[in-house]
Amino acid sequence: MFDFGVKRTTRARRARPRSADAPERPVIARGLIAVGCGALAAERGLEARGRQSATEERRRITRELHDVLGHTISLINVQRVRCCTG
Repeated sequence: MFDFGVKRTTRARRARPRSADAPERPVIARGLIAVGCGALAAERGLEARGRQSATEERRRITRELHDVLGHTISLINVQRVRCCTG
């Protein structure tokens, strides 16, 4: 991917005429910045998906704990009624 960008911009630079007083443009630096920005965006996407996965896992665990706790309390109440009414 990086090689393609460098070759493409190099070809474009060769194709256009340059004046003697025109400053040299950092073509490779722009390519590196573009690659770096793409990598940074991909990394941010991975971080966002990681946070989302962690949040979904916490919610799933919370629901399971809620269900288990509710079942346990119901069972305790049944046992209490059974014990006290004898």
